[in-house]
Amino acid sequence: MFRKEGVVPSLPVAPFFFCTEQRAKEREKFDEMMKRKEEEMQRLKEEQRRREAEEEERAIKELRRKAIPKANEVPEWYSDMPKRKGTAV
Repeated sequence: MFRKEGVVPSLPVAPFFFCTEQRAKEREKFDEMMKRKEEEMQRLKEEQRRREAEEEERAIKELRRKAIPKANEVPEWYSDMPKRKGTAV
């Protein structure tokens, strides 16, 4: 209640300091880790996009190759058919 003058506190006072430097170092490490992670994700996305584009290109080439009209064999019975006698155009 009443303080007496000249009384010394019995507990030593701990020095007071801020942890800003330590926090700044930890944040710098975290930012670097996040940057590496984002770069890795970007690289993976680019690689996936490139693979999908190559696959699509292969599929288009295959479809084009299959779409080329090819001659069918003449059936055996066709040679026995009577020929038309008409005027040539």
